[in-house]
Amino acid sequence: DVIIGNNCIVANSTNFAGHVKIGDRVIIGGGTNISQFVSLGKGAYIGGASAIDKDIPTFCTALGNRVRLKGINIIGMKRQGHSKQVISEVVDFMRTMEASMLSPRSFVGHPENIEEFKSNEVVKEIINQIEKTEIGIAPFNG
Repeated sequence: DVIIGNNCIVANSTNFAGHVKIGDRVIIGGGTNISQFVSLGKGAYIGGASAIDKDIPTFCTALGNRVRLKGINIIGMKRQGHSKQVISEVVDFMRTMEASMLSPRSFVGHPENIEEFKSNEVVKEIINQIEKTEIGIAPFNG
């Protein structure tokens, strides 16, 4: 019952538990294990030998055992035609959220934190994923 989007790259020895959802154009490195009910947003990039037990938002890069958010898949965003301004705003949003003392859900729950990013469609999608996750978003690399 795993759902894999279009144009994904899944390297060898990747294991999917049940009810996993993979967005379009996701790249997953070899030897990765993905726990049940995890969602990977479109354009996510997962480093090899990762153990994923939390959701990964759209266009985020993540790696490790246990997985941690590393940054934004800038190359993937460029390949999909996003402008430099859109990419820069997504990077700024994620850096601002990472620097905050709040959890991602609490951060996006404060309108003043997301006001300057509200016109960016990719940021809106990331915010939507954070608000709707049932198992939480992977923590930042720290």
